[in-house]
Amino acid sequence: MYHFETILFTVDSGIAILTLNRQQALNALNFSMMADIASAINIVESDSNIRALIITGAGRAFCSGQDLHNRPPQGDDVVTALMNGYFPTLQAIKNCSVPVITAVNGVAAGAGCAFALLGNLTIAAESASFIQVFSRIGLAPDLGSTHLLPRLIGRSRALKMMLTNEPISAKKALRWGMIHSCVGDRGLVANAVEHAHLLTA
Repeated sequence: MYHFETILFTVDSGIAILTLNRQQALNALNFSMMADIASAINIVESDSNIRALIITGAGRAFCSGQDLHNRPPQGDDVVTALMNGYFPTLQAIKNCSVPVITAVNGVAAGAGCAFALLGNLTIAAESASFIQVFSRIGLAPDLGSTHLLPRLIGRSRALKMMLTNEPISAKKALRWGMIHSCVGDRGLVANAVEHAHLLTA
C-alpha cells in the first residue's frame, strides 16, 4: 500500500494508477503534488512488474491548473522554483519507460490542460473539456503548452485556444486530434485499464 499526501497510487496486475487527489482545489497542482507524482514515477521506474501507468483525477475535475495560492519555497524566485519543482516531474512523465495513459475526467485547465496531454495516449470522458485560461490572468502558457498544443492541433488552433480561452469539448478535441479517444464518463478508467492491458501484453 502506498501513501501520499496529494495523490492516490495503486498497482494491480502490472498497471499503476496515479490519481490526482486535491478535490477541494479541483486537483490544482502545487509543489507537494509535483513531489508526490515524482515519487510515484520513481516507483514505476524501479518496479519491473509495472508495465503501464494511468494518470487521472479524483472528483469532478482532472486538473484545474497550477494552484495560484502555491508560493515558492523561501528564497526562491518563481522561475527557479518552477524549474526545480515542476520541470523534473514533467520530464519524468514524458520520458517514462512504460506507456503512460492520461484519463481525463472533467475540466483540464491551464497547466492541467498541458498535463493531460503528456501521456502516450490521452483518453477523455465525454464531459471533459480543455481550456488554456492563461491570457485571462495575463500569463504565457506554461508546463509545455506551447510545445505540445501546436504539435497536436496545429499553430492556428493552438493560438486560438491560448488567446481566446475558448473551452474545447472532448468531442472537438477528438476531431482535432488532440486526444486519442472519447468515452462515456462512467467507463473512463475501465477503458484506460483496457488499453493498458493491451499495452502490457
